[in-house]
Amino acid sequence: MDVGASTAVRTLIVWGFEMAGETERPRRKPSVARTSTSADTTTGADKGRSQGKVAPKAPSPVRTAGASTPTAVVIERLEAAVSELTAERDRLQRTLTDAEARIAALEAQNRAAVDRINWVIDSLQSALDD
Repeated sequence: MDVGASTAVRTLIVWGFEMAGETERPRRKPSVARTSTSADTTTGADKGRSQGKVAPKAPSPVRTAGASTPTAVVIERLEAAVSELTAERDRLQRTLTDAEARIAALEAQNRAAVDRINWVIDSLQSALDD
């Protein structure tokens, strides 16, 4: 990815987070390791397995929660903005095409009117010369 595209992507991401009401990209919370204390009530068989081990990591919220995570909301809003902008671009393109066709028709009418006026002037001039 070139520098310009990279900057554009970063700008879209920042813009998306601002749309979601966040000022910066959300940070992952560090996982906290469980340690056993003297107040643990584990049995002798369970003690060796649970002491000093880290709790299993929960699955990523993006995969499990769908659109309820901040990142998914940002992506959803960016996609909505892109589809709105695409629709507006298409509408403006059709308007421009229609305007260009109308301009061409008006220019043709203008040329025809100028030609008729020139013909009338030539006819009057030749009538006066006779």
